[in-house]
Amino acid sequence: MAPPKGIMERLDAGEVVIGDGGFVFALEKRGYVKAGPWTPEAAVEHPEAVRQLHREFLRAGANVMQTFTFYASDDKLENRGNKLSFTGAQINEAACDLAREVANEGDALVAGGVCQTPSYLSCKSETEVKGIFKKQLDVFIKKNVDFLIAEYFEHVEEAVWAVEVLKETGKPVAACLCIGPEGDMHGVSAGECAIRLVKAGAQIVGVNCHFDPMTCVEAVKLMKAAVEKAGLKAHYMVQPLAYHTPDCSCQGFIDLPEFPFGLEPRILTRWDMHKYAREAYNAGIYFIGGCCGFEPYHIRAVAEELAAERGVLPAASEKHGTWGAGLEMHTKPWVRARARRDYWENLKPASGRPLCPSLSTPDGWGVTKGDTDLMQQTEATTKDQLKQLFDRQQRPLVVSLSSKMAAPSARLIQAVRPHAPLIKFPNRQGNPKPNVQEALKTLAVNFQQHNTPSAPPPPPPSQFARPHVPLTLIPGSPDTLASVQLLPARYRRRPLNTDEMEFIQRGGPE
Repeated sequence: MAPPKGIMERLDAGEVVIGDGGFVFALEKRGYVKAGPWTPEAAVEHPEAVRQLHREFLRAGANVMQTFTFYASDDKLENRGNKLSFTGAQINEAACDLAREVANEGDALVAGGVCQTPSYLSCKSETEVKGIFKKQLDVFIKKNVDFLIAEYFEHVEEAVWAVEVLKETGKPVAACLCIGPEGDMHGVSAGECAIRLVKAGAQIVGVNCHFDPMTCVEAVKLMKAAVEKAGLKAHYMVQPLAYHTPDCSCQGFIDLPEFPFGLEPRILTRWDMHKYAREAYNAGIYFIGGCCGFEPYHIRAVAEELAAERGVLPAASEKHGTWGAGLEMHTKPWVRARARRDYWENLKPASGRPLCPSLSTPDGWGVTKGDTDLMQQTEATTKDQLKQLFDRQQRPLVVSLSSKMAAPSARLIQAVRPHAPLIKFPNRQGNPKPNVQEALKTLAVNFQQHNTPSAPPPPPPSQFARPHVPLTLIPGSPDTLASVQLLPARYRRRPLNTDEMEFIQRGGPE
């Protein structure tokens, strides 16, 4: 059997390359990764779990098996009291072996991955940080991975250092920042980030993690435009979150109060993934995958959307009718009626959570590399350190809308915290029902008397009518029918009918 084509050969030929999904979140939910450190020792402790997830992504259509080496640098493995019985080299070697084993089962490549380090956040020198990348790289060379990915970097400076180290191998290098359209955490624009990465030697550039698919695609569009304007050449990739993040700030989803254990209501549907795949492809992005939250069925949706361009459907589509076609076999007729594309393409899913807001207020502490709070340590976080963080979290938040919210592809949104209504209706049991029409007549007479002093006195009010209360005019021009008609429909109040007015007058349900 001939070896599979390399990553550059595929992209140079205009082929679509589909990446895999998010391992740390998927394996945390399955009980193999610890949230907090997010380190990948499962590659040694539970190789069967990592192997199975690789296999599911391969079956879903992925062309790339990325080594499960996220946060597998020595400084991260021993950060903040994380005590492991395995070395970084052991974890990286096991991860390479698992990825290669599954890649050989199909037409897939193995990518060795490095990511941002605690050492950089703690302001260590360029030499020290590059030394950490070099340790991981030695394993990737030994295991002969097909290409290399520097991913999940919040600061382009560190990403450039990683690319410079990876480039020394002579293998193709991809580089992804975890940024949105605003740029990196030091304010470097998305376009300028891409230019620096290409000049450092990256042949594929893009973004991964931290933001939803459409936001990430928008960021890569900015990168692509800047690289082309600078007269440089590159291929482009995108591996976003599988969560909706319209309310995120520059820091991305880790600022959301739901991170990491309450994100499920934000998960994109498989049909959302169809839209994402098409949007990315139309933007000229041909390496399309996923990061945190992406499960195999999400990758299958990407592969199905681009089946015509790739010339093949994934194996997992054998058990999945395109656009819900399998529902034709359902026992219930109303479910069979959903076996069509337009139903799922236009569905607006409900969350089933009536007291929850649709958006959150990001924490927005504004902490990044160079801040004292981000200095890392090998010792466990102390109770005093935690108390300081808890106290800080209780302070009032000052939130400003980021420039991302003003981007053409975004809408201006006000994020609010959830609240429960505190209205209580009085107990009016036993009171006679008021005559609504009589009450309205009396109110109309009171209004006329207030505005026309020479009008004759009104008739005696009904026993159930409200007492006369002088109306206070609001300064300014009064509303007219014409001015009301100029308002968008969503701002106009529908007239109340008689049943609704009676409901209000009696103070609620009977």
